[in-house]
Amino acid sequence: MQGLKALVIFMGVLIVAGTTALAILMVKKFNRMGEEETPAVVMQEAGDIPTPSVQVSGPGGHFGDVTEKLPAGSRVLSTHVSGALLLVRYQSADGEAILVFDMEAGKKRGVLTLQAQP
Repeated sequence: MQGLKALVIFMGVLIVAGTTALAILMVKKFNRMGEEETPAVVMQEAGDIPTPSVQVSGPGGHFGDVTEKLPAGSRVLSTHVSGALLLVRYQSADGEAILVFDMEAGKKRGVLTLQAQP
């Protein structure tokens, strides 16, 4: 009887340990899934951009490359992807502006110009 009791206790410990290990592995995998997704657009630092132009390619490159010229002397401050939209914030002599691109259509949606109040 003592052998059977020891076997039942041992198997209970194995079940608890296995369930705990499985839960830990699942949490790690779910956390890692969000990090491994490849963004449609690679973020660049402002110093890495050689000319004041922005090239956009959508998922699978269905529309090819689109080049949007920025005003002379412009500097890209940041980029952000929101769904199918690419937002490019830049500084020019006229102030700051945000270009809005539709990455699925490969077209510029518009420009939001930011001006200080007089």
